[in-house]
Amino acid sequence: MFVLDSGRIQGVNLSDFTLTGNTSPNESSVVNGMYLKSKTGATGDGGLWGATFKNIQINQFNGTGIILEGSGPNDNYLLPNQNLIFENVYITRQTLSSNCLLIRGQNGQIEFNACGFDGCMEISSAYSCQLQTDSGFNVALESLGHVQPSVIQFNTCTFQYSSYGVFLQFAENVTFENCWFEALDRAIAIIRSQDTSPKLPSKSINVIGCRFANAAGYGSLDLKSKPKYGGACIYLDGGQVNAENNYVTVSDEKSSKLDDDFFLLNYDINSEVSIKNNSCKIDENGNEVLKLIRTFGVTNNKISAVNGTIKTSNFKFIIVENAKETISEIVSTLNAGEILTVKAEGRSIGFDNLKNITFSRALQMVQIHLFLSQTKQQLL
Repeated sequence: MFVLDSGRIQGVNLSDFTLTGNTSPNESSVVNGMYLKSKTGATGDGGLWGATFKNIQINQFNGTGIILEGSGPNDNYLLPNQNLIFENVYITRQTLSSNCLLIRGQNGQIEFNACGFDGCMEISSAYSCQLQTDSGFNVALESLGHVQPSVIQFNTCTFQYSSYGVFLQFAENVTFENCWFEALDRAIAIIRSQDTSPKLPSKSINVIGCRFANAAGYGSLDLKSKPKYGGACIYLDGGQVNAENNYVTVSDEKSSKLDDDFFLLNYDINSEVSIKNNSCKIDENGNEVLKLIRTFGVTNNKISAVNGTIKTSNFKFIIVENAKETISEIVSTLNAGEILTVKAEGRSIGFDNLKNITFSRALQMVQIHLFLSQTKQQLL
């Protein structure tokens, strides 16, 4: 195992080798490939600065392939890992609790080019692609208190065969560009910090020009026995995200397994999301399979009803303030296949089908008026 000495470690260049743990999967016997944790040296600071890693393979470790751990909340920002380049580094993990890559605390100005992060196990001489879908993440970025990883870029990297491809827990300025995500339940998950009060959101997370193949709820892959946590190419629970020019595809666009999956799934009303120019697979009839780019909870906005009409523009998540009348019409510029989420504030919302609102078949059988409290949900 590689470990980091104390003080400033500068100008390291490692290339052209393979690290093989040569162990069978064992959750209780954890050994990491590289544990690069910064430590204070004679100058009062420390960390790995200005290093390159090229043409490296890491496999058969029961721990994490590479751990980059920098300053925490009590280190006065003096222990950063910074100005690092990883190129053609390919890591497989073989236990549910391990990661291919873990970046924790103060790490910045780090670039990953043409790297691979794989949930397939490599056992002995036989390559066995057993999906790590019960738990765990191929790549994890997390803060230490108020100190977070930032300015991290992944270019033309591959994330595959896992429940989560990437898990971000309070990170900033992280970009995924021209990357490949495949065979995942949640390709990229973004949540708030878990060890601060208040819990802090990730900021400036960019997903640009990436390809998602069976990367939301495992797409149409036959994984019925595997748990699903809510399929999404991008899962968001507090943060600021820009997603543009991405492409989503599946093996079988007719599969019923796609019905509960989303391109972007947001559960935090305070999230800030910008989505544009994303596209999806074209079926045999030349039509886009629009359900592959469905969103939920995107672009929050507060509006009021006027004369029974709410004008939602291109917003996908809106709050109706103090609705005093039944809503008969929704005026929206969303595209076919997109989902509009309406939340009540202050009182219940009433809907009827006198204009352009159509209720589900079950509701049509029994009523033409529907009232939703602030805790009730219904698909129209």
